Amino acid sequence: MAAFNADILLDLYACPSRPDKWRLVMDKLCADLGVRNAAFQIFRRHNRKLHQIWTVRDSFSEQHANEHDRIVNNDSNPRLNLDYTPQVASREIVRDSDRFESSCKEYRALQDRLRSIGFGESLTLGLRNDAGDPCCLILHREYGDGQGFGRSAYDYLSQLAPHLERAMNLSLEIEQNRNQKARLCGVLDALTFGLLICDENLALDWANAEGRHLVNGSAHFVSRDQHVTLSDQVAHNKLKALCQPAMVEDAASTSQTIVLDRGGAEELQIRILPLPNHEEEWARRFLLILAQPDMPKSADPLHLAELFALTQAEGRVAAALLAGSTIKDYADERGIAEGSARNQLKQVLSKTGSRRQTDLIRKMFHSVLTPSLHYPKASRLHDLL
Repeated sequence: MAAFNADILLDLYACPSRPDKWRLVMDKLCADLGVRNAAFQIFRRHNRKLHQIWTVRDSFSEQHANEHDRIVNNDSNPRLNLDYTPQVASREIVRDSDRFESSCKEYRALQDRLRSIGFGESLTLGLRNDAGDPCCLILHREYGDGQGFGRSAYDYLSQLAPHLERAMNLSLEIEQNRNQKARLCGVLDALTFGLLICDENLALDWANAEGRHLVNGSAHFVSRDQHVTLSDQVAHNKLKALCQPAMVEDAASTSQTIVLDRGGAEELQIRILPLPNHEEEWARRFLLILAQPDMPKSADPLHLAELFALTQAEGRVAAALLAGSTIKDYADERGIAEGSARNQLKQVLSKTGSRRQTDLIRKMFHSVLTPSLHYPKASRLHDLL
């Protein structure tokens, strides 16, 4: 059995940014300590039971994960039941024989199940993460190898413990940040206007879903090496001039907007805002807000009906108007009389307190549904209804 090998720390501290490295660390533990398997687990305590919420295993255990979970890693495992054994304390290193009475039938059943998959004596290192959740590194020797865990194994785990705890907490912190970023990006992707972040050379750093849609699909943009490039050279030169650090000081007195195809069906409005440079990473970065004011919007008729207390039929009329349809087109698409459609519209106007269709569209566009209104991708109105 090898003494503590500090080289393992290089891989261990790579795990937070490279989660795939965890398996390599578990494999190295198996090699250093001469054990059959190694698994690192995080639990959540509920009703005097420990429920696994995260785990990493060595390569052998990963290959046999389904079998191990079916036989050992389940509610029948007395290690996870606090009625049978106390929770392993942080930095405590214990064997199963230290935790259970030899007469405990659940413990004897566990030993039988472990032997059936080739596992012998175990050794557990208890830890806690920053959230207070119990964690453990559990090792099993191969059944019948005739060797136990000696003093060197305890020393090895004692030296490893603070590093393992730190790497685990860093991993969780990075994972939480990733999840938070994903949720935030999801919110930004729901917006109906485009957002782009670029530097002073117009190199594109980030874009929300609508921003990507416009850059890749609008005739006003030219796709060029991940840079924001406008097809109109005059407008492009103005954009580049506005995205210079020297313009930040003059932002209050200089027009920060560009309008392409003004008044046309493809009108595109661009507003340029310098980002606060509290952090060096965002120094010399600019936010571009893109909007197509004349592009029809679409909304779920059921959402409109619920929001404005309409019937489903009235919700469909409102959604059609928002998508740019006329009452006649809507009636034709639905196969109903135009008079019936107009009666439904009158009910919608009455229920929403709107005097005319323009008032109704304004209310819908400025409602809480606005972030989820999308440009119709269908070629026919029927596809929206």
